[in-house]
Amino acid sequence: MNGDVVVGIDGSWASCRAAQWAAEEAARQGQALRVVHSSPLPVRTVPAPQLPSPRQDGEELMLRRMVSDLSLSHPGLKILDTRHWDSPAAALLDEAESAGLLVLGARGIGGFPGLLVGSVALRLAGHARCPVVVTPASRPADAGGGTAAASPGEVVLGIDARDPADAVVEFAFDAARRRGVPLRAVHAWSLPAAFAPPPALEIPESDRATCEDLEVQLLSDALRRGRRDNPDVRVVLDVVLFNPAKAVVNASTHAGLLVLGRAEGAGSDHPGPVAHAALHHAPCPVAIVPHG
Repeated sequence: MNGDVVVGIDGSWASCRAAQWAAEEAARQGQALRVVHSSPLPVRTVPAPQLPSPRQDGEELMLRRMVSDLSLSHPGLKILDTRHWDSPAAALLDEAESAGLLVLGARGIGGFPGLLVGSVALRLAGHARCPVVVTPASRPADAGGGTAAASPGEVVLGIDARDPADAVVEFAFDAARRRGVPLRAVHAWSLPAAFAPPPALEIPESDRATCEDLEVQLLSDALRRGRRDNPDVRVVLDVVLFNPAKAVVNASTHAGLLVLGRAEGAGSDHPGPVAHAALHHAPCPVAIVPHG
């Protein structure tokens, strides 16, 4: 993966957690880390002296303190800081144009209790030109003492074996290889209409096994190139007769990272139903990888 790792911060606990995750990832990739803070300037109807406001001074101090803390915890990592006088979403979309990876917390300082994913995270996940990682909103105490951002768990790839995206598969293999963990490829499927029984009947076990064998082969074929290029990565094939969104969320329970794709040109404020569900319910960081 080429390009700096960019992380957006706003002083919230979630953004501090995202910054630590981003620093670890930048060090893992051997890339620089760009720490970005943005807030629009207040609209003035009357000209005023161009002097820093107390709010601007506080934001500058917060940015410098974050860079200092990250430098102490990650010696040797090249860290740059950037200020934008624009909305956070617009600023980070601009930064994403030249980034290799964009990282942010699920919700920012403007969030409220019970809000799982904020509008900025959803917009960036649906529009950014580079892969986006959204770290979960819950504090460790909220998740029963767990710390998903630092989890050494496997990388989970949500994949449609009938229409795999090379960029997404490559990202997932690369993430597993760098971490030295297994890659679990989750492919959810449903019975073909010809095999779907009436509500009062059950499908014969032999018919279901035949269909499942086909799905396993499709998944194996979809991962062939990734396995060839990453022979040291142990791959677990997880083929489930289940709803895709529920399948990837269930698989992410003990994961260190969940990787999903997003078709470019289909950008919206929501990056698709499966990714949307994962961003709201997965307990680990979620990577949304755009593909053509």
